[in-house]
Amino acid sequence: MTFECMKNMVGTRSGRCLALSAVAALGVSVQAGTLSGKVLSPDSTALAGVKVALVGSEKANAVSAADGSWSLSTSTVGIRGARPGAASGAKGAVQLQDGHLKLSLQGADAAGRNASKSLAATSRAEAFGRSSSVPDTLVYSVGDSVVLRDTITVLDQSGILRIIDTTINAAVTYGYLTDSRDGHWYRTVQIGSQTWMAQNLNYAIDSSWALDTALRFGRLYNWTGAVGLKDSCKNSMCAFKLEAKPQGVCPTGWHVPSDSSFGVLLKLVEADARVGSGKGGSALKLTSGWSSDNGKDLFGFGLLPTGYRDQFGGFNSPKYSVYLLTSKEYASSTFTGEYFGYSNSDVQTKNYNKSWGVPVRCLKN
Repeated sequence: MTFECMKNMVGTRSGRCLALSAVAALGVSVQAGTLSGKVLSPDSTALAGVKVALVGSEKANAVSAADGSWSLSTSTVGIRGARPGAASGAKGAVQLQDGHLKLSLQGADAAGRNASKSLAATSRAEAFGRSSSVPDTLVYSVGDSVVLRDTITVLDQSGILRIIDTTINAAVTYGYLTDSRDGHWYRTVQIGSQTWMAQNLNYAIDSSWALDTALRFGRLYNWTGAVGLKDSCKNSMCAFKLEAKPQGVCPTGWHVPSDSSFGVLLKLVEADARVGSGKGGSALKLTSGWSSDNGKDLFGFGLLPTGYRDQFGGFNSPKYSVYLLTSKEYASSTFTGEYFGYSNSDVQTKNYNKSWGVPVRCLKN
């Protein structure tokens, strides 16, 4: 994963950006634990002199060593350890996968329970639980310049540490959705009365295509496959076959949103005093990854510029745009989609070929 280069960054040369490696570790302990890791450039060169601190406990910080390593004691920085009943000695590791830092565990979950058992196991032990709804955030800085903010604990309702992810908005409290069909799980976000997937769907079907970093960008789907219709509907009117909230390719309890659902989303977003009329696109786009005019990601929607796959199999406009699929059929060979452009602050509703491949953001029923 790469981040925007900071001028005069310690340990970097021209053209090199900061990245966080895949070697951090978390121990679960009633008394205390540790947060540790390495700071590396994309070519795996260690970066020394990078200060790492937990927000709210900045005076207790670590500075990366010559090999890029750093370590913070949770007893020092004030993270409350596992609640009584949590097993000690259960350890995990942070792994960098397609731009996401994810927690994997060796034989146990974050609460110390056997990983072969469901999270709904009878054990009530929880790890790194805290009463505040604000996620813990690590700040990486060189001198007076912050080069990375990394949310390290995002809690679902059961209070289990689920993910370490450098792309999420530290000001947003996310939910989680596990897709029982393939085990993938996704961040979710509530915006007004709606609950959306905060990541593009990544469920594989025949009429879908993976991008180079599928876990981050998700997959691209043609309209018929996304809404659950046969290929014959690519060139004929078939909307009458759809339910009001078609599940299609989405997980159980979720559906492919209509254009009117996106309309509701935009009204909710643009009613916010930070946004305003015609600025909804900027508020929903991610703060990085676009060729220019990155978004503000004010609500945790985190929209990335995937581009689209045309009817001839070509991939177009990565880093410049994204076209989100809706369930609305416009004509025999076209559907209605929502267009977000790199230089556009607004969102434009347009009609596209049913054979195009575009991302899907599922909406909770």
